[in-house]
Amino acid sequence: MKEHSIRRMGAFIIDMLLISVAYTGLMLLIPVEQLSQDWILRGRSFEWSFDLFGFLTAFYFVGSDLLNKGESPGKDILHLRTVRRADGSVPGYGRSLARTLLKLISICILPVAAFLYLWKGRGFTLHDLLIGTTVLPAKKLESA
Repeated sequence: MKEHSIRRMGAFIIDMLLISVAYTGLMLLIPVEQLSQDWILRGRSFEWSFDLFGFLTAFYFVGSDLLNKGESPGKDILHLRTVRRADGSVPGYGRSLARTLLKLISICILPVAAFLYLWKGRGFTLHDLLIGTTVLPAKKLESA
């Protein structure tokens, strides 16, 4: 597996860890009474917490893509940049938002998305394939 693919997976893991830290912080702010028996009796003991995690994930990726030109903090830390495959330019806000929405769908079908990413060592993601973008090391972009 290429170093680039490992860095890209590392960036995703960093992003998910940051989301998990935010989620844990929010869960600690919820009063214990909200986690009491009446929630459990209605069969909703954990369902809303998954909704919260999904909302945080969407907020994190949409926010980072729109505020930071398609770069999540994980990509920034590992010096990766999202560019258009056709010309290497920075994708516009519309393309970044569409890419992010497809990324969120890819996260929901993570086993399929992971298989496609690792298939034959090509290292492409479903959202990059459909939107026409790719992720490259920042060093290559600066020297170009």
